[in-house]
Amino acid sequence: TRRCVSPGWVDIHGHADWSALEHPIGLNLLVQGCTLTVAGNCGGAPAPMCGRASEMLRRNELRSLGTHTAMYTRHPEATWDMATYLADVEGAQPGVNYVQLAGHNQLRKCVMGDDPRRATPKEITEMQRLLEAALEQGAFGMSTGLVFIPGCWSDTEEIIELARVVARYDGLYASHIRGERETNIAATQEFIRIAEEGGVRAQ
Repeated sequence: TRRCVSPGWVDIHGHADWSALEHPIGLNLLVQGCTLTVAGNCGGAPAPMCGRASEMLRRNELRSLGTHTAMYTRHPEATWDMATYLADVEGAQPGVNYVQLAGHNQLRKCVMGDDPRRATPKEITEMQRLLEAALEQGAFGMSTGLVFIPGCWSDTEEIIELARVVARYDGLYASHIRGERETNIAATQEFIRIAEEGGVRAQ
């Protein structure tokens, strides 16, 4: 049987941020040969936690798959930044190399909660500020989940303005695009426009 040796595989679209603190060994990845995972996809990320998002967390209104609860236990003030989250992940000693993206939905929740409307220029500027801080603190780029709340209420221009921040840091823009099936072509066209006008590497 012909065999080959590989240094490991990259899981470029992962959600290990939902389990990194409670199941850090990442056995599900290791048994498949994955040695690096990219977390924070589909617009969701556990950091930053501030503003409206912190208020929602305290009221138990913040939907999550576990990481917010794990972080809330560690930080009962319900406020933390990307640096704090990544330090907690490092302290958990993950079994694979770990890359974190900032999530557009999380940025929006911090600034706007789940308000079903377009962002104002002032709100976009605040999201840019939070994104820049996350990138400075170790985030590798930004993801969007444009079929999920609250990202579904953003317009293309909002994402382009954030993508330009990612581009300044040579980061990656990863998207769960806005449509599937019947709207797939239009959603892909929007993705290409964001990448081109934002000047960002995109996946």
